[in-house]
Amino acid sequence: MSFGQKLRKLRKKFNMTQKNVADCIHVSRSAIAGYEKKGRQPSHEKLTAIADLFEVPVDYLLNDEEDTITLSPSRLTTNSDDELNLLLAYRSLSRSSKRDLKKYMKLLKEKDASEALNLHLLFFFFYFLALFCNFIN
Repeated sequence: MSFGQKLRKLRKKFNMTQKNVADCIHVSRSAIAGYEKKGRQPSHEKLTAIADLFEVPVDYLLNDEEDTITLSPSRLTTNSDDELNLLLAYRSLSRSSKRDLKKYMKLLKEKDASEALNLHLLFFFFYFLALFCNFIN
């Protein structure tokens, strides 16, 4: 299987358009079409970007043999356009930016957990306050 065929297969499995892939690796849609249909080859930089985007080894893309690659269904499906856009944006980030984003997401999760805890504490405070007021009366 050629590079172009593998690229098309991966793109289809990830439910991406040529434009989606092009935006993620910063090339034109026609460049992706050229890779898929006209046998054009991307630069090493773009080849690496494609491998990173689909989370496959560069060797898989370059090897003409029909290697199979297992793609987890959870990596292939999204529940909304927002999720797909977030996923595409994430995949277009540099490794450094991905690390920073993961740290920020961890902080957001901690913030959400803290806010949930604060809401529970507030609820219990008012609950016990109401019990106390009823006890006094």
